[in-house]
Amino acid sequence: MIMKPSSIALIILTVLVLNACKSRSVDYSEIAEFETVKKIELEKHSVDLLLGQPLEILIMNDMVIILDEQNDRLFHALSIDDFSHLGSFIRKGRGPGEEATVPQLIKTYGGDKILYHTYSGLKSAKMIKSDDAIDLVIHETYDLPDSLNMGLDFFMIDDHIFNSMSHLPIAKDYLVFNRKTGEVSEWGAPYPLSDDNRVEKGWVYAISGKLTTVNEKEKLIASVYMSLPLLRIYCVENERLIAERQMADFSKNLGIFSVGQSPPEGSRMVGYYGNIKSTDDYIYSLYAGFDCWELYEGGDEFQLFDCAKEIHIWKWDGTPVMKLIFDRPVFAFDVTPDNKRIIATSVVDVENLFVAETPGISYNSQPDPQPRLSTIYRGNSAMALSLPYQPFVAEDKPPLAECFCPSGVHPRERHFHH
Repeated sequence: MIMKPSSIALIILTVLVLNACKSRSVDYSEIAEFETVKKIELEKHSVDLLLGQPLEILIMNDMVIILDEQNDRLFHALSIDDFSHLGSFIRKGRGPGEEATVPQLIKTYGGDKILYHTYSGLKSAKMIKSDDAIDLVIHETYDLPDSLNMGLDFFMIDDHIFNSMSHLPIAKDYLVFNRKTGEVSEWGAPYPLSDDNRVEKGWVYAISGKLTTVNEKEKLIASVYMSLPLLRIYCVENERLIAERQMADFSKNLGIFSVGQSPPEGSRMVGYYGNIKSTDDYIYSLYAGFDCWELYEGGDEFQLFDCAKEIHIWKWDGTPVMKLIFDRPVFAFDVTPDNKRIIATSVVDVENLFVAETPGISYNSQPDPQPRLSTIYRGNSAMALSLPYQPFVAEDKPPLAECFCPSGVHPRERHFHH
């Protein structure tokens, strides 16, 4: 049968966890842990709108925005107070003003816009409200070079368009397009486990597959990896990797990535992170941490499912804050800017949204000024040193002023290096 373009896009995002692997013992000397673990019951709230397939949820001002792949309109706006339906926008189709599909990797941008990538290009759409109406209108369409058109996960900082996941092989974490100069360059540290060439070339795409959130206020980027239990945080102004955290043992997945391995038939890869959001204070990510293969086996047609019950929370300096464990799995989520509520969707129970109060998180917190735990990969182990972090700086880019961006300690010069 011929699969829908939306199904193909979703398969691309999940193929990283669908292959066999061979387990082997690897000594990891340090895994970051959450000192606080909370179990939470999600409250079910009905929605006065017939949702088809709620792939993504965004909280924007006083609204909840739902991306719905199986509806005649792709975006729905709900009131954040009672989830009443405010409007639906962008018709699904191939005519003028329509979109055939919108992959689930969408983001808020600039406080009042949604950034999304389709077959017709990268676009930002702005929510326009009047006294008696609301509308989502295209704000700008961005011309991308060919090297970025194969991307999946986009975000913008000032005049730079970043891509954090692409079909094209790259040596670093991101591709960045300077809209002023037209230059495209690789950006950030080398992708994980690339230091000693022990990863099979065919698995580089799996290693580098990640999801990203942005702190626009402080110019910070945080990424989590789908086939590695890793968090990386960057300071944008000087291209510095300021924190890296390993949250679990991944020796099972390492077996399939490593050169010369022959995985036995029937063993499967572990899937880790699947969704990431943030506020000015914290980073939140949906975590599975188990073999998800059997949940994908839905016959000829690709099947979506709710698989993750945990949300991991860190400060923007990489400090683990809290692990939340829900009483049921969800598919996607977002968190209110005050860090008080998490709102989640399900692709199984599509008639409801699920809400949780975040317990015991201090709001508008200041970053910890103490030295941070730095994780360094060496051979087959990840060693943690309780030293001030020595961030990655490319050899041809001299470091600027010491940068740990949150709360006022900024470089004297604010610009990008390429």
